[in-house]
Amino acid sequence: MDLPSKLDNTESVTKFLRNKDTSVDEIYNFVIDILYNGNDQNCLPYKEKFILELLIDRISQSSKLTQKFKQSEKTWKLFNFIWNKCKADSRLISVRSKVLSRLKFGEVFTKIFAELSAAGLYKNTELVDELLKTVDSIINSTRIHLSDDQNLMIINHLLEFAVKEPQYTTETHQRLLSLVIVFFQQNNKGNLKYDNKHRAEFAKLCLPNLLMAMEKHATPKIKDSLSSIIVQLLFSETDPDNVVSLIGCFSKAENASSLGESEILDLLRLIIPKISIGKLEEVAQILVSAFPQYSAVLIKEIAEMNKSLSSTFLSNLVEEALGRKDGDSHKLIIYSIRRNADICLKYTDKICELCQENSEFSMPLLKELFDSYAKNRDLDLFVKIWSDLISKYPGSIFESDSFIDYVSLKYVTLSNTQLSALVETEVNEYIGSPNQNPIFLLSICKGLLKAVSGSIQNAVSKTLLHNLLHLKALLVSLVALKGQYCWKLRFYIFSLFDVEELADDAKYLVNQKHENDSYYFFTMLRIFEQNTDLANDKFTKNLDSFYRKKSDSRFKSVLFSRFFMILEELLEVNKIKKFVEVFLKESNQEVVRKVFSNPLIQTRPKIMSCLIEECIKHNKMTNYLQFISVYAFTKTQRQQVLDLMVERLDDHSSMLIIENILKMPTYKSKLETEFDSLLKLARKGCQFSSIIVKIMNIHLQQPTESAKYIHQFTNSIAEVINKISPRTLLDSTDYLELFLLFVKDCTFNDPKMNTLKEKLIETAVKEITHLLSDTDNLSAENIEWILTFLTEINFCSKVEVKIDSLKVIVSQLGEKYTCHREMKLTIFRYICSLDDIYKPSYVIALFLVLNTRELDDTIDLYLSKLASREEDFLETWINIHKSFEESNPEDIESYIRLFTLMIKNVQKPTVAEKVKTIHRVFVSSISQIYHEVLKNDYLTKDIVALLNCLKTTLSTKTWIFTQYATELNLAFISHISSMLLNREDEHLVKNCYVELCQVTSSVILYQRKRISNRHHMINSVLTSLLKTLLARAHYIRGEGSLAFERLVSNLCEPNANNLYVKQTDNSSKDIEINNALSQIKSAMRKFIPVVIFNYITFYLKYQVDPSIKHELENAIFMMIDLLTLNELNYINRSLDHQSRQVFRNIYEEYKKFYKWNENS
Repeated sequence: MDLPSKLDNTESVTKFLRNKDTSVDEIYNFVIDILYNGNDQNCLPYKEKFILELLIDRISQSSKLTQKFKQSEKTWKLFNFIWNKCKADSRLISVRSKVLSRLKFGEVFTKIFAELSAAGLYKNTELVDELLKTVDSIINSTRIHLSDDQNLMIINHLLEFAVKEPQYTTETHQRLLSLVIVFFQQNNKGNLKYDNKHRAEFAKLCLPNLLMAMEKHATPKIKDSLSSIIVQLLFSETDPDNVVSLIGCFSKAENASSLGESEILDLLRLIIPKISIGKLEEVAQILVSAFPQYSAVLIKEIAEMNKSLSSTFLSNLVEEALGRKDGDSHKLIIYSIRRNADICLKYTDKICELCQENSEFSMPLLKELFDSYAKNRDLDLFVKIWSDLISKYPGSIFESDSFIDYVSLKYVTLSNTQLSALVETEVNEYIGSPNQNPIFLLSICKGLLKAVSGSIQNAVSKTLLHNLLHLKALLVSLVALKGQYCWKLRFYIFSLFDVEELADDAKYLVNQKHENDSYYFFTMLRIFEQNTDLANDKFTKNLDSFYRKKSDSRFKSVLFSRFFMILEELLEVNKIKKFVEVFLKESNQEVVRKVFSNPLIQTRPKIMSCLIEECIKHNKMTNYLQFISVYAFTKTQRQQVLDLMVERLDDHSSMLIIENILKMPTYKSKLETEFDSLLKLARKGCQFSSIIVKIMNIHLQQPTESAKYIHQFTNSIAEVINKISPRTLLDSTDYLELFLLFVKDCTFNDPKMNTLKEKLIETAVKEITHLLSDTDNLSAENIEWILTFLTEINFCSKVEVKIDSLKVIVSQLGEKYTCHREMKLTIFRYICSLDDIYKPSYVIALFLVLNTRELDDTIDLYLSKLASREEDFLETWINIHKSFEESNPEDIESYIRLFTLMIKNVQKPTVAEKVKTIHRVFVSSISQIYHEVLKNDYLTKDIVALLNCLKTTLSTKTWIFTQYATELNLAFISHISSMLLNREDEHLVKNCYVELCQVTSSVILYQRKRISNRHHMINSVLTSLLKTLLARAHYIRGEGSLAFERLVSNLCEPNANNLYVKQTDNSSKDIEINNALSQIKSAMRKFIPVVIFNYITFYLKYQVDPSIKHELENAIFMMIDLLTLNELNYINRSLDHQSRQVFRNIYEEYKKFYKWNENS
């Protein structure tokens, strides 16, 4: 509707506002714009009371008109506006309370939340945010009464909103969950509790969403409160055993299927400590049935909490899992047999049947089955089962190398008596049936081989070697046996013992007729590598024939990874070439990579030469060259490879191969001798920049030998620069990119080359800048490229090039591209690169106006150059400080970044008066930052960067820190640490805390003299850091606790090198250092007890996170180590009973793990 022409009296205003045709938006705009911000603010007396009554009247009614009212964000925005207006006036607060007493909160808001849910309006984030602020304000100011039904429905909707809408801000999510806590406590405090009916309803309606909200959106503090709600709900004092029934209701919830593994585990962790094992099994059975996909992790969680589950319960689970045959069922069986050995024995056959299907989960299950037999000391029984499985399932997982390897170490570490008995039994069985698979004997040999090869730790190795000696006769007796698996067994036996020990057996085998068995050839090669005299041409012919016609890829891989040395001895070059050709053709890249990467094979010249030649010959194999060390190539091969790679620059591996080969230049390849090849690299982009620089440096290091190449390079660049024009710019960029790399990154040892470089720079800057005088023929992209090129040249060069009307050119570009963001940034970078053209105040002003982090690196470079001009740098710093004092809060970010860079780049002036001026402006800057940070509660990554800069400055520019500056920094650290207590950004909290500790460490290391009588400040900093570490441990974790430990170490164990002493004579100096150390430690003993008092207080208040426990304890032990027995007794007497017990435990741990004694 249109506004009435005249609303200048109370009657017309109230009539307009009460009119049912007046929309929410009209009421809102009228109240804000006219009643509060307009010229007629007095036309409605008692306007707060009237508007509140109007709002409550509208939201309490049930009609289509009022429904729109309730579902508009403007309604709740207006309510919150009026509410806040009432805060400042006690009279209005009283009026507000009287008006609210008419509101039937439970009835009204239950309906409002239900309507929003049904209409999907919870997606309107602004509406929900304003509504929650209203609800929060009401329940915190007025006593409300809700029936259990109303209470339950409101909580249900709040949780539903929290889970369904991920677009809410963090603040909105926290408000939603905080209201859940408040509403639940409203009806569940003292003697007031939900009855069993409402507990069941809560479990079914609210608990799933509550778990999801806890996992996704709750802060640690809120999560603890929500966990308390779950515990209070499930475990009633009057009916504690009702938990099983409640979990049953929960499992039947409509949205239970949306729950993830972490939510179910959170619930289980709350339940486990509270109930008996019998009830726990009932709960677990319900959860496993409802969430079979999480059954394995549920049982694992119970097992890790040391709860013993009955065989009956686990048997039921395993029976069910055996029928499912999926990954989770395998895991469930693993945890079940891990907890109860009887399950393993009962279901061995079925488990083995499941394993033979050979899925990705079969091996872990099979290993767990074996471990269970090992724990029960039934290894002899497992051997029989294993042999039967091999016969029943030939070629299955039971005879895989990975399982044999796993089993082998368990058996070979048995006592000598046990092992000998088992081996003797198996040897006798194998002698009786030589065609059966001697799987156990093979596993024994593989296990013992680990001792011989030295691939396991010494203690176990000694045991294995001892067992090997006792088993030698039994094992060697098997060499003469013939059967299906005899060669495999022979190979392992000959791998265990030297050929000299088995000389007769070796001769016997060499004279045997050859067999087309991989292990026949492995055995022969094993013998020959120890005694080449036994080798003969017949064997090499048989090997060649088998390799080409009948061997598989595994055999070829083993030859080149295990027997390459003997191959080089036995085979001629032409044979090796054929072997290599077949190997490369039939093997996958991963196998070839492993072979090529072996440093030992790269020492075999014949094999490597053949491998490299084959790779050069075939296009598909060139990428294998990246795995070969440059030292394995001949000079000719290196040249061939470089020439080849120039033609294949599109291949990703080419860059890696070229970089590798250039470690040993050939000085003959096209890439190294032809300028056109260098241009090819430049045209492929910046990824080849390092190679281009390397080639240039190769020539610059030998200017005489490379004079022709250098002359061609510089002439080509000069020719392009002299002919450059808007028309030729596009074709010239490759040359100019090369020139830029030449100027920026190359090393010039020859003065003549340096002079030539400077002349080229001067010409280039003049000619290319001239292009900017007429930009009509240049695209914006070309102009950006030119400016970027000139910027980089200016920053990396000390050559001053005077160009008239440069300011005019820049000004014209700025006017032409006022709306082109990237161009403005590029122009700014160019301005920063110009020396003595623009005043520093102008450059800094531009930086603040553009206000983007993208320019931080540029302004850093600018300030580093400005620092050499003392007067200008100092004046700039003073101007920045003055500007900061008059700035707006939103500019604090830019100023902090600027101050950080000023501190980073400042240089010590040569005049004492200027040093004092820098002291003053440094202190003023830090003080101003400190003030603004505290006033605006500002804590971002800019503060972390500032702290990092201060840390570096404390060690590299100690002259800048006065007494006051040092104390100011300590106060700053203490307050920043306290600010971390209410931050939820994990990355920020951790990084900031680490920097705080490191800055404090630097103060102690480099400014200890200044804090020698400022122990109260150190005490404050340590206490603040301690509190933050314990309270925010879940964010700070190990890195932060380690930084705190190092801080305390620097404090309690002063470094003698950082102490100032007057004596120069060694003996006198040692005495003075010892005296200084004693004085420092004596002074620290005055305040360390206070830190320990505070630690005990925080220890009782916060739970010590395991991730920080070790470092934190070390830090406290270092403090205790400083104190005398009297001082420790003083601490003990000053504590209350609970704190004293904590201190005694700490002291006992200190004596046990830290304190030095003569017997330790």
